[in-house]
This record gives sequence, structure tokens and C-alpha cells, in this order.
Amino acid sequence: MDIDNVLNCMINAKKDNFKETEHFKIKLKRRRDKLPNHGELISTLEGTKPVGILKQNEEKFKLYYELDERYDIVIIISVKSVEPISINLITTFPEKRSKRERE
Repeated sequence: MDIDNVLNCMINAKKDNFKETEHFKIKLKRRRDKLPNHGELISTLEGTKPVGILKQNEEKFKLYYELDERYDIVIIISVKSVEPISINLITTFPEKRSKRERE
């Protein structure tokens, strides 16, 4: 799968298309002071285009979303199916924007 297909899946995905792994749930709970709550995070996935995408392997991608002036939200996903859309949320963590933005 290429990045254009992933972006298209993310743009068209709805809440029901996202499957949360146990690892994702644990990491989101542990990092709750640094990340948006569950509902806000899913809303971000549904309605916001990522500011960056890196392909990790054929079905796994690292997505970057802006969190604030200093941090991005990074979400690792695995696209299991395009029709119907099925996306596994593998993990999430904050990362300094400076790591993504180079001068």
C-alpha cells in the first residue's frame, strides 16, 4: 500500500473503521496527561489530515498530527483493509515537533 492510499483511507475513515489494539489502549491511558482524551483523539483521526506520514512496512504507517506549538501526536497504524476500511491503531505518543520540522 502506498502513502496516497493511506491518506485516502484516513480522510474517508469514520470512528467504526478504527480498531484499537490493547497496546494502544494501554499507551493512551498511561500518556493521558500528554495526549488528548480518547474522544478528541478519534475526532482528530476522523477529521484532520495528518501533517506527516512515514511508511514503516507494507501495511504499517507512522502518522503525525499537530498537538500544540511544541508537540505532535504520533500514531502508528496498520491498514488491514481498504474496502471496507479497517485500520488498527497500534500505539500513540507525543513527539517534539522539532523532530519533524527541520530548518
